[in-house]
Amino acid sequence: MKQLRRQQKDIDKTRGRLFDWATRSNVGAYGIERTIAALAAEVARCSGHSSPDVTAALAREPFVELTRILALLIWLTGDDSAKRSETPLARYSRERARRESSTGRRWLQQLSESRFELRKVIDVTPDTSLRLGAPPGAGAPVTVHEPRLANPRLLGLVLFGRVLPMPAGSVLADGMLMLEPHIVARLPPSPRISDVFSVWATEALVAEGYLSVKPQHPPAQSPGARPSFGNTDDTPSNRSAGPSQAPSHQEPQDAEAREKLLARVRKLFAMAQATEASPHEAEIALRRCQSLMTKFGITEKDLETSEFGRQTAYTGKRVPMHIQFLSMAVANLHGVIFVTGGGAPAHFRGYDIDVRVARLTLDYLSDAVERALTARRRSGDFPPGRVASYDYRLAFADEVSDRVDLIVREREAQERANSPTGTALTIRKLEIVERECGQDLYTNTVRARGAIDHAAAGAGREDGSRVSLDPQVGRGGTKPLLGSD
Repeated sequence: MKQLRRQQKDIDKTRGRLFDWATRSNVGAYGIERTIAALAAEVARCSGHSSPDVTAALAREPFVELTRILALLIWLTGDDSAKRSETPLARYSRERARRESSTGRRWLQQLSESRFELRKVIDVTPDTSLRLGAPPGAGAPVTVHEPRLANPRLLGLVLFGRVLPMPAGSVLADGMLMLEPHIVARLPPSPRISDVFSVWATEALVAEGYLSVKPQHPPAQSPGARPSFGNTDDTPSNRSAGPSQAPSHQEPQDAEAREKLLARVRKLFAMAQATEASPHEAEIALRRCQSLMTKFGITEKDLETSEFGRQTAYTGKRVPMHIQFLSMAVANLHGVIFVTGGGAPAHFRGYDIDVRVARLTLDYLSDAVERALTARRRSGDFPPGRVASYDYRLAFADEVSDRVDLIVREREAQERANSPTGTALTIRKLEIVERECGQDLYTNTVRARGAIDHAAAGAGREDGSRVSLDPQVGRGGTKPLLGSD
């Protein structure tokens, strides 16, 4: 595992320099924009919409980032028929690869030599790796080490991406798509990149409500069997023989019925995000919420309400640094905004139920750090003085913040895997909160000095890693539950 982590660190550095070179150069910026325009034109042809409408839809979240990364990768490596020696990536490798580590150079080489493939996810080792079946035609199954993607909910989906063999284990290149089997069934036997993107984007944009339903014009298909995927139980006969129809949005009969539907979806949305819900209940609520939104054409704007509120986070004039760190972690966990300055006490803003839960969670964590510090002092081996206490509290809060970041990333990954469009509902909810509650705010970076007493800081991190981050509010608004620390 240490070799895999070191390999990923080297790859991340090389990728960052490559992407920075591509996006900052004039020729790269122009090439990427042209590639985006070409992809939009393919989606317009597939969906029956105008290119300006498709371009505007692809410029919305979460499609804008995915489209740009895919376009960047296509420009760097060329299209399906490009000569590898003449691509921008080849030129970059000739001029700059010598500055990279051996792992970075190997990654650039494999990226240049790879091509997009369709591979079905046939097994998952959670938080570690994916097992991908053989691509259509020729090849063998492969295990790719991608902790950020290794989610059991991806089982059965088809990955469209590039597999890069590396010394410590294969990895995936950027610009990948996760496809439902019925989307794959609509593709020609040897699909181009633009074929896959246009079919996927058409369905996703319609499901998201960014494009209306129109008669589909899928890429021309040659006679013959559909792509099959090795090492799976699926056969071509399990797949649809013809193009599947894009989902049509149904409308409730009257305004009252629609308002009842919206209230139901809002309730499901709240259940999916509520801290008191069990993971199983939250997953059911999330799936039902997304299903109704897709079926009836409900967008995030329809879910907007005036049910926003504020809750004081700290009443003192100067907020201690560890309280700021804990407050930002709590805000991240519950989808609210933490606000300081402006002459008002530090407070949370967001949906009323969320800010109330955020305040309770902050109270719990604030008490937990003080109880743990008191226990350390009573043990007799804790360093004396205010410096040690400061370093302990800050390290405790920093560790909690790191754990919350991991929880939030995993939650968003699960929501994307559950969503037909790859959209995380918590991200969409936070966008609404920031738009409605953060118009008068600006973002400021919080920095703290490094630890002076490393023994105290180490104790703080150890205790912060043990404090419970399970749901802190019991059903029916009961008293916050205190974790064992």
